[in-house]
Amino acid sequence: MNVISLIENTTHDRNLYAEHGLSLYLETRQHKVLFDTGASGRFADNASKLGISLAEVDTLILSHGHYDHTGGILRFLEENDRAQVYLSAYAFAPYYHVSDTERRFIGIRNLSPDHPRLTLLQGDLTIDDELTLFTGVTGRKCFPETNFQLKYDNGRELVQDDFHHELYLAVTEGAHRLLLSGCSHNGILNILERYQTLFQREPDVVIGGFHTAGKGDFRPEHAAQVDALAQALRPWHTVFYTCHCTGQIPYQRLHSQLGDRMRYLATGEAAAVPLDKNDSDMLQ
Repeated sequence: MNVISLIENTTHDRNLYAEHGLSLYLETRQHKVLFDTGASGRFADNASKLGISLAEVDTLILSHGHYDHTGGILRFLEENDRAQVYLSAYAFAPYYHVSDTERRFIGIRNLSPDHPRLTLLQGDLTIDDELTLFTGVTGRKCFPETNFQLKYDNGRELVQDDFHHELYLAVTEGAHRLLLSGCSHNGILNILERYQTLFQREPDVVIGGFHTAGKGDFRPEHAAQVDALAQALRPWHTVFYTCHCTGQIPYQRLHSQLGDRMRYLATGEAAAVPLDKNDSDMLQ
Protein backbone atom coordinates (compact mmCIF):
# COMPACT_ATOMS: atom_id res chain seq x y z
CA MET A 1 0.00 0.00 0.00
CA ASN A 2 1.04 3.55 -0.64
CA VAL A 3 0.18 6.84 1.10
CA ILE A 4 0.57 10.23 -0.60
CA SER A 5 0.24 13.56 1.14
CA LEU A 6 -2.16 15.65 -0.95
CA ILE A 7 -1.73 18.67 1.27
CA GLU A 8 -0.13 19.71 4.53
CA ASN A 9 1.73 22.76 5.82
CA THR A 10 4.86 22.38 3.68
CA THR A 11 5.90 21.37 0.18
CA HIS A 12 9.15 21.03 -1.73
CA ASP A 13 7.33 21.18 -5.08
CA ARG A 14 6.57 24.68 -6.36
CA ASN A 15 3.74 23.28 -8.48
CA LEU A 16 1.81 22.11 -5.43
CA TYR A 17 -0.16 24.08 -2.85
CA ALA A 18 0.60 23.91 0.87
CA GLU A 19 -1.71 25.11 3.63
CA HIS A 20 -2.40 24.66 7.33
CA GLY A 21 -4.33 21.44 6.94
CA LEU A 22 -4.01 17.77 6.10
CA SER A 23 -5.22 15.38 3.41
CA LEU A 24 -3.74 11.93 2.75
CA TYR A 25 -4.49 9.54 -0.12
CA LEU A 26 -4.14 5.81 0.45
CA GLU A 27 -4.30 2.90 -1.99
CA THR A 28 -4.63 -0.69 -0.77
CA ARG A 29 -5.43 -3.87 -2.67
CA GLN A 30 -9.16 -3.28 -2.16
CA HIS A 31 -9.57 0.44 -1.56
CA LYS A 32 -8.80 3.97 -2.62
CA VAL A 33 -9.12 6.01 0.56
CA LEU A 34 -9.02 9.73 1.29
CA PHE A 35 -8.12 10.65 4.87
CA ASP A 36 -9.19 14.26 5.55
CA THR A 37 -9.74 17.06 3.04
CA GLY A 38 -7.47 19.86 4.22
CA ALA A 39 -8.69 23.38 4.95
CA SER A 40 -9.88 24.14 1.40
CA GLY A 41 -10.28 22.64 -2.05
CA ARG A 42 -6.57 22.95 -2.79
CA PHE A 43 -5.97 19.30 -1.89
CA ALA A 44 -8.08 18.44 -4.95
CA ASP A 45 -5.97 20.69 -7.18
CA ASN A 46 -2.86 18.91 -5.91
CA ALA A 47 -4.46 15.50 -6.49
CA SER A 48 -5.07 16.41 -10.12
CA LYS A 49 -1.45 17.56 -10.56
CA LEU A 50 -0.27 14.27 -9.01
CA GLY A 51 -2.43 12.19 -11.36
CA ILE A 52 -4.83 11.02 -8.65
CA SER A 53 -8.53 10.77 -9.53
CA LEU A 54 -10.70 11.72 -6.57
CA ALA A 55 -13.70 10.34 -8.49
CA GLU A 56 -12.29 6.85 -7.90
CA VAL A 57 -12.06 7.18 -4.11
CA ASP A 58 -14.43 4.71 -2.42
CA THR A 59 -13.93 5.75 1.23
CA LEU A 60 -13.43 9.14 2.90
CA ILE A 61 -12.45 9.39 6.55
CA LEU A 62 -12.72 12.73 8.36
CA SER A 63 -10.50 12.36 11.41
CA HIS A 64 -12.10 15.02 13.60
CA GLY A 65 -14.32 18.08 13.56
CA HIS A 66 -11.82 20.85 12.82
CA TYR A 67 -11.86 23.00 9.69
CA ASP A 68 -8.28 22.24 8.65
CA HIS A 69 -9.21 18.57 8.14
CA THR A 70 -12.73 19.04 6.77
CA GLY A 71 -12.63 22.32 4.85
CA GLY A 72 -12.44 20.68 1.42
CA ILE A 73 -15.37 18.29 1.92
CA LEU A 74 -17.74 20.10 -0.47
CA ARG A 75 -15.09 20.13 -3.19
CA PHE A 76 -14.64 16.38 -2.70
CA LEU A 77 -18.40 15.72 -2.89
CA GLU A 78 -18.52 17.70 -6.14
CA GLU A 79 -15.82 15.49 -7.69
CA ASN A 80 -16.91 12.16 -6.20
CA ASP A 81 -20.43 10.70 -6.22
CA ARG A 82 -19.70 7.27 -4.76
CA ALA A 83 -17.55 7.32 -1.63
CA GLN A 84 -19.05 6.72 1.77
CA VAL A 85 -17.92 9.36 4.28
CA TYR A 86 -17.12 8.34 7.86
CA LEU A 87 -16.72 10.70 10.80
CA SER A 88 -17.58 10.90 14.47
CA ALA A 89 -21.13 11.78 15.45
CA TYR A 90 -19.52 14.34 17.78
CA ALA A 91 -17.60 16.10 15.01
CA PHE A 92 -20.33 18.71 14.42
CA ALA A 93 -20.06 20.35 17.85
CA PRO A 94 -19.10 24.06 17.81
CA TYR A 95 -15.33 23.93 18.36
CA TYR A 96 -13.22 27.00 19.14
CA HIS A 97 -9.62 28.07 19.53
CA VAL A 98 -9.46 30.37 22.56
CA SER A 99 -6.54 32.52 23.63
CA ASP A 100 -6.02 35.75 25.52
CA THR A 101 -6.64 37.71 22.33
CA GLU A 102 -9.20 35.72 20.34
CA ARG A 103 -12.09 33.31 20.28
CA ARG A 104 -12.07 31.70 16.83
CA PHE A 105 -14.49 29.11 15.44
CA ILE A 106 -12.55 26.13 14.09
CA GLY A 107 -15.36 23.61 13.53
CA ILE A 108 -16.94 22.12 10.43
CA ARG A 109 -18.41 24.64 8.01
CA ASN A 110 -20.95 24.18 5.18
CA LEU A 111 -21.82 20.54 5.87
CA SER A 112 -24.94 19.16 7.52
CA PRO A 113 -24.86 16.02 9.69
CA ASP A 114 -27.96 14.95 7.75
CA HIS A 115 -26.07 14.65 4.46
CA PRO A 116 -26.97 11.25 2.92
CA ARG A 117 -23.34 10.29 2.22
CA LEU A 118 -22.31 10.52 5.88
CA THR A 119 -21.93 7.65 8.32
CA LEU A 120 -21.72 9.07 11.85
CA LEU A 121 -19.90 6.88 14.36
CA GLN A 122 -20.19 6.74 18.13
CA GLY A 123 -17.55 4.05 18.56
CA ASP A 124 -15.30 1.69 16.66
CA LEU A 125 -16.19 0.28 13.25
CA THR A 126 -14.65 -2.52 11.21
CA ILE A 127 -15.41 -1.65 7.58
CA ASP A 128 -13.83 -4.84 6.22
CA ASP A 129 -10.69 -6.94 6.63
CA GLU A 130 -8.49 -4.00 5.54
CA LEU A 131 -10.02 -0.95 7.22
CA THR A 132 -10.93 -0.40 10.88
CA LEU A 133 -11.88 2.90 12.48
CA PHE A 134 -11.39 3.29 16.21
CA THR A 135 -11.83 5.86 18.93
CA GLY A 136 -12.02 5.55 22.71
CA VAL A 137 -8.55 6.87 23.55
CA THR A 138 -8.55 7.76 27.25
CA GLY A 139 -4.86 7.80 28.22
CA ARG A 140 -3.14 11.12 28.87
CA LYS A 141 0.56 10.29 28.58
CA CYS A 142 2.57 13.01 26.79
CA PHE A 143 -0.68 14.90 26.28
CA PRO A 144 -0.14 17.90 23.95
CA GLU A 145 -0.30 21.12 25.95
CA THR A 146 -1.46 22.95 22.81
CA ASN A 147 -4.82 21.25 23.36
CA PHE A 148 -5.66 23.50 26.28
CA GLN A 149 -6.59 26.36 23.95
CA LEU A 150 -9.15 24.16 22.19
CA LYS A 151 -12.72 24.31 23.50
CA TYR A 152 -16.27 23.50 22.53
CA ASP A 153 -19.56 25.22 23.30
CA ASN A 154 -21.82 22.92 25.33
CA GLY A 155 -24.73 25.35 25.10
CA ARG A 156 -23.93 27.05 28.38
CA GLU A 157 -20.22 27.83 28.24
CA LEU A 158 -16.97 27.02 26.51
CA VAL A 159 -15.40 23.92 28.04
CA GLN A 160 -12.22 21.96 27.39
CA ASP A 161 -12.38 19.75 24.31
CA ASP A 162 -11.89 16.11 25.30
CA PHE A 163 -11.35 15.03 21.65
CA HIS A 164 -13.85 12.19 21.72
CA HIS A 165 -14.57 13.27 18.12
CA GLU A 166 -11.19 11.97 16.93
CA LEU A 167 -11.16 8.86 14.69
CA TYR A 168 -8.11 6.81 13.74
CA LEU A 169 -7.74 4.49 10.76
CA ALA A 170 -6.05 1.12 11.16
CA VAL A 171 -5.14 -0.48 7.83
CA THR A 172 -4.25 -4.15 7.41
CA GLU A 173 -2.84 -5.58 4.19
CA GLY A 174 -1.54 -9.09 4.61
CA ALA A 175 1.05 -9.02 7.39
CA HIS A 176 1.50 -5.25 7.19
CA ARG A 177 -0.09 -2.70 9.52
CA LEU A 178 -0.55 1.05 9.08
CA LEU A 179 -2.07 3.61 11.45
CA LEU A 180 -3.33 7.02 10.25
CA SER A 181 -4.08 9.84 12.68
CA GLY A 182 -5.07 13.40 11.80
CA CYS A 183 -3.77 15.65 14.59
CA SER A 184 -3.33 13.12 17.42
CA HIS A 185 -4.95 15.53 19.87
CA ASN A 186 -5.33 12.63 22.31
CA GLY A 187 -1.56 12.15 22.23
CA ILE A 188 0.18 9.83 19.79
CA LEU A 189 1.46 7.60 22.59
CA ASN A 190 -2.07 7.06 23.94
CA ILE A 191 -3.35 6.36 20.43
CA LEU A 192 -0.61 3.77 19.96
CA GLU A 193 -1.52 2.09 23.23
CA ARG A 194 -5.19 1.94 22.21
CA TYR A 195 -4.12 0.42 18.88
CA GLN A 196 -2.04 -2.20 20.67
CA THR A 197 -4.96 -3.07 22.95
CA LEU A 198 -7.27 -3.56 19.97
CA PHE A 199 -4.90 -5.41 17.63
CA GLN A 200 -2.42 -7.05 20.03
CA ARG A 201 0.58 -5.79 18.08
CA GLU A 202 2.36 -2.59 17.09
CA PRO A 203 1.76 -0.84 13.75
CA ASP A 204 4.60 -0.99 11.25
CA VAL A 205 4.06 2.61 10.17
CA VAL A 206 2.25 5.60 11.72
CA ILE A 207 1.38 8.70 9.69
CA GLY A 208 -0.09 11.88 11.15
CA GLY A 209 0.44 15.15 12.96
CA PHE A 210 1.45 15.15 16.64
CA HIS A 211 0.12 18.58 17.72
CA THR A 212 3.46 19.14 19.40
CA ALA A 213 4.20 21.78 22.00
CA GLY A 214 5.98 24.74 20.46
CA LYS A 215 4.98 23.89 16.92
CA GLY A 216 4.58 27.59 16.12
CA ASP A 217 6.64 29.34 18.79
CA PHE A 218 9.25 26.97 20.17
CA ARG A 219 10.52 28.03 23.59
CA PRO A 220 13.07 26.38 25.90
CA GLU A 221 10.35 24.88 28.10
CA HIS A 222 8.95 23.02 25.10
CA ALA A 223 12.17 21.08 24.64
CA ALA A 224 11.53 18.88 27.67
CA GLN A 225 8.06 17.97 26.41
CA VAL A 226 9.34 17.03 22.96
CA ASP A 227 12.21 15.06 24.50
CA ALA A 228 9.76 13.17 26.74
CA LEU A 229 7.72 12.21 23.67
CA ALA A 230 10.84 11.00 21.87
CA GLN A 231 11.80 8.84 24.84
CA ALA A 232 8.26 7.41 25.07
CA LEU A 233 8.26 6.50 21.36
CA ARG A 234 11.73 4.96 21.40
CA PRO A 235 10.66 1.42 22.49
CA TRP A 236 8.08 1.10 19.69
CA HIS A 237 9.10 -0.97 16.66
CA THR A 238 7.45 1.54 14.35
CA VAL A 239 8.43 4.07 11.68
CA PHE A 240 6.74 7.45 12.15
CA TYR A 241 5.90 9.86 9.33
CA THR A 242 4.79 13.10 10.89
CA CYS A 243 3.50 16.32 9.30
CA HIS A 244 1.06 19.23 9.63
CA CYS A 245 0.65 20.20 13.29
CA THR A 246 3.97 18.79 14.52
CA GLY A 247 6.00 21.79 13.36
CA GLN A 248 9.48 21.86 11.92
CA ILE A 249 11.47 22.56 15.09
CA PRO A 250 9.76 19.82 17.15
CA TYR A 251 10.13 17.44 14.21
CA GLN A 252 13.86 18.15 13.94
CA ARG A 253 14.26 17.53 17.66
CA LEU A 254 12.32 14.24 17.44
CA HIS A 255 14.36 13.21 14.41
CA SER A 256 17.64 13.99 16.17
CA GLN A 257 16.73 11.48 18.89
CA LEU A 258 14.87 8.81 16.91
CA GLY A 259 16.89 8.99 13.72
CA ASP A 260 15.35 7.60 10.54
CA ARG A 261 12.45 6.14 12.50
CA MET A 262 11.04 9.70 12.58
CA ARG A 263 10.41 11.17 9.12
CA TYR A 264 8.52 14.12 7.66
CA LEU A 265 5.86 13.70 4.97
CA ALA A 266 5.47 16.94 3.04
CA THR A 267 2.84 17.73 0.42
CA GLY A 268 3.35 15.54 -2.65
CA GLU A 269 5.57 13.02 -0.90
CA ALA A 270 4.78 9.31 -0.51
CA ALA A 271 5.24 6.68 2.19
CA ALA A 272 5.22 3.00 1.27
CA VAL A 273 4.09 0.04 3.35
CA PRO A 274 5.61 -2.55 3.65
CA LEU A 275 8.91 -1.05 4.64
CA ASP A 276 12.00 -1.94 2.67
CA LYS A 277 14.54 -4.38 4.11
CA ASN A 278 16.78 -1.67 5.54
CA ASP A 279 13.85 -0.15 7.44
CA SER A 280 12.74 -3.55 8.71
CA ASP A 281 16.25 -4.34 9.91
CA MET A 282 16.40 -0.97 11.69
CA LEU A 283 13.34 -1.87 13.79
CA GLN A 284 14.64 -5.22 14.98
